[in-house]
Amino acid sequence: MNPRLILLGLALYGSSCNDSKPSQLEQLSGKWAVYEAWRNDTKTNTFDGAFFDFQSDIMITNYQGDVMESKYIQQSDTLVQMEPETIQYIIEKPHKDTLYLSTQLHGTLFKFLLIKG
Repeated sequence: MNPRLILLGLALYGSSCNDSKPSQLEQLSGKWAVYEAWRNDTKTNTFDGAFFDFQSDIMITNYQGDVMESKYIQQSDTLVQMEPETIQYIIEKPHKDTLYLSTQLHGTLFKFLLIKG
């Protein structure tokens, strides 16, 4: 068999596989509701009704009270909110319709289970 055809076939197969797998940023895009939340590993209802809405480089959320819009960047498994203050969120156990985020705010650990919706 012609080695060039084999290489061409492998190249086409590899590029088609990469195109079908969404990036983590694409999986993150959209509105996520806070389903459960923990403060220092103790479940809390403080965040009932809270949400995160991730757009290309803007995050809209109300988890701190008022609706807030902020630029953010993603670095591997970390989201970095850029304003009004820099806050890092660790992405844990991402799935197509659930997402765990954890962050430290003023010395307190918060964890969120988010449901896409």
